[in-house]
Amino acid sequence: MSALSERLVMQLLRIRNRELELETKQQELDSKLRQEEDLRKELEVEQEKLAKLRSVQETLEKMNEGLEAKYKAVKEDDELQRKQISEELKKRIAEVDEVSRELAEREQRAQSRKELLLKQQEIYDQHSNSGKEKFDELVAKRASEIEALTKKKDDNIRRTPELRKQLETETEQLTAAKAQQMELQAKVNEFLNRFSIIQSQLNEAKRVYESASTDKDRSTRMLKALESDLEMLRRRAATSKAERDKELAKVTALTERMEAVRSQINTFENITKMLTMSDDGDAAAGATEPRHPCASASAGILAWVHFFRHDEDLCADDDGAVLHNRLQMQLILCFRAAFLAVDFYTKSEHVDRRFVRDVKSADDMYCPHMSVPGAATIECGGIADAQNTPSLDGPPSSARLLRGVSPFSVFLMDQKNNPSLQGVSIAKRGKMLSKMYKELSQQQRRDLQKRAQNYKVVQGLNYRKRFSALSQLYELHKPIDVQVAKALKEANARKVTSAKTAVKKAATKPKTAKRAKAEKSAAKKSAGKK
Repeated sequence: MSALSERLVMQLLRIRNRELELETKQQELDSKLRQEEDLRKELEVEQEKLAKLRSVQETLEKMNEGLEAKYKAVKEDDELQRKQISEELKKRIAEVDEVSRELAEREQRAQSRKELLLKQQEIYDQHSNSGKEKFDELVAKRASEIEALTKKKDDNIRRTPELRKQLETETEQLTAAKAQQMELQAKVNEFLNRFSIIQSQLNEAKRVYESASTDKDRSTRMLKALESDLEMLRRRAATSKAERDKELAKVTALTERMEAVRSQINTFENITKMLTMSDDGDAAAGATEPRHPCASASAGILAWVHFFRHDEDLCADDDGAVLHNRLQMQLILCFRAAFLAVDFYTKSEHVDRRFVRDVKSADDMYCPHMSVPGAATIECGGIADAQNTPSLDGPPSSARLLRGVSPFSVFLMDQKNNPSLQGVSIAKRGKMLSKMYKELSQQQRRDLQKRAQNYKVVQGLNYRKRFSALSQLYELHKPIDVQVAKALKEANARKVTSAKTAVKKAATKPKTAKRAKAEKSAAKKSAGKK
């Protein structure tokens, strides 16, 4: 019972650890959901800020566009005025240049003609005085021409103040245009300064927008990471559900196997009843004769069967793998006790040969290579002494059974879950197992031998210590049965909701999940106190 209590305590500790792990996972999920809500709120606030910044940016862009349009219009007007003034000045300067050029040309012509005329006069004076009249005529013509030229010159001289006034007015207009140009330049500089301020504001808004976009990207990445974690938890919940279904299938297989073992127990009860009936007949025939050894063997088998049933009822809620191991070991003991009784009883005449054949086939099936103290002396034809032969009427801890584990026994322990051996008779099962053992390769037999050598640690121990050591070694070789036992315990204790539904409930109603968890923990504490 100490081993049972220890295993129960271990299972309760595992269940408690699992509940703590589930609580921590639930808390992590709640924290992640709270973070997700905070991030969503921050995202909404940032989106509102971004909308405000966009509206400000649009208004600034509209103002900038209007100012740029005004600046372009003023600039175009200034350029047109400049072009007009420059064209007018060029025209007037060109006119003045033409007039001055004409005057200079006329003066040169007049000077040249005067020189020519003087030369002609000299020539005329030198050659003849008759040409004096012609010369006078020419001089008169020349004088008339000079008068006309002087008139024109006087007219031009009279026009010079007017031209000067016109030039002054044009210079005044030029200075006014330059003043307007300076004013326009100042306005342009003012507009440029305002444009630079607006540009800096736009750059600041752009930086704020970029920082908001980076925060948004970071929040979206965090949301995606949280969604991936949620999907992973959902997949893990689905896989845990599939594993739980597998464990339930294994549990059903174990229950079927227990039913088969119970049927075998019933057969052994029938055998013991046959033995007791034969012993009662012998006792009625001769009450004065000494008790036959088979009677003690049959009584021992009957005691073993009753103990076996009682132990099965006690271990109904124990680990599936350990329970099956104990049942198998107790069956081995029952078979060996029957073999000892029958092997001696074959010397007498009152024996059922079919019973002997069935018991020997069962012994070959379950313990073909295991030795029991006293068996060698019985097979040789003599009865063992009281010191060497174990008492079959006593409890299982009174004798040193199970002298070791053979490779074939390890092979039997590996093949006990084989589905092809379920529902087969004992004799046929023994033939099938022996055939399978013969077909093993040398490497597989070496592995079985190595595993059997690990069982030598149980030599020199009594039955209970040896059984606990073998059960621990068996759990090391078959760790999946521990999971089956855990699933059995959880199914008997309470119905565990799937992790997927728990995640959905936590995502939709975290407060109700916390309340339910608190109520469950309070109920568990009250149950533990009781």
